[in-house]
Amino acid sequence: MKCAKCDTQVTVADSRCPKCNSDLLAFGATVFYEKSKHTSDVSSPATGMVFGAAANELKSSLSGFNYDEKKIFSPALQVLKSVFSRHLSDEEIEKVFASEVLPAVDDLSKDKDNAGLFRKVEAAIKSNLGDTVYEHYKAKGSDVLRILRAGELANELMDKEKGDYDLSIRMFPYFKASEKSCWMHISPRYRMLKDDSLIKELSGWLGNNKDSIDIDNIPGWLDNRKKTLIEVINGILAENEYLLGGSLRTGIALYVLGRTWNMKVQREDLSKDKVFQIDNLLKADGEDTERIGLAENLKELQKMRNERMHKDVEGDEKAVNQSRRLSYECLQAIPEILKM
Repeated sequence: MKCAKCDTQVTVADSRCPKCNSDLLAFGATVFYEKSKHTSDVSSPATGMVFGAAANELKSSLSGFNYDEKKIFSPALQVLKSVFSRHLSDEEIEKVFASEVLPAVDDLSKDKDNAGLFRKVEAAIKSNLGDTVYEHYKAKGSDVLRILRAGELANELMDKEKGDYDLSIRMFPYFKASEKSCWMHISPRYRMLKDDSLIKELSGWLGNNKDSIDIDNIPGWLDNRKKTLIEVINGILAENEYLLGGSLRTGIALYVLGRTWNMKVQREDLSKDKVFQIDNLLKADGEDTERIGLAENLKELQKMRNERMHKDVEGDEKAVNQSRRLSYECLQAIPEILKM
């Protein structure tokens, strides 16, 4: 192949053009020579690049995959490298993940030369979820598995790569997979509560001013997020996914509406208090300790995502591992506590 800028011949081992120093990992930085007449073009919708004979000749067989000895050489992999070398905002990652990362992973998965790698990726997902939960997502949550494949593939490939990679982008699939699972499992329960008289009464008493209410016997993380609690209660009545989506909001709903307890709410502006007897309105399964544990893990995942936005963790390898561990713990617990 050659450098698109100056036509200098380059190899897949080159990260920059030896003549003009152009970044060869950027989109469209290289072009392939004329393809073999025996090879048909396959265009990637995410990249607009063409898999020609030159790319096929450079691909390695991944049977008994050992990344130190064998590497994948394809436009799809270059897309992944390019994405992970950028430093993007949370909003940008959302768009790039859907428009570039997932299509690139799909392209890689369709090539039989990559079968060994994807067997390894799938084995990692299955091992972390457990057989029963893995089969559950396979039957009812294929999008969750698709997102996890992107995360595991990035871990497998980028761990061995040297370069200035934004590790926080590698956390994103784990945040996203948990969010997807949360919504898949809890949204039917929200629909059942949209006309619930207790939810309506609770919404009216909480009002819209978080500073005017105090709630007895709640943990500090929830006390600091009373505004979000108000939004969740109102979101149920309005059937508003924006007010209900995400790991933290699912955790809040589980803690407040997924247990049997007396919720005492004090209205300082009215100098009154009221006790709401909540009898597991979400019909969540499991013990209280399990539900609270899941709620707190979901809160931690959101906290890590918020820190990522402030660049507190983008170079922290431990944070990548922590987000992965937390996500798998949540993904295991969600189907058990919020059965479909």
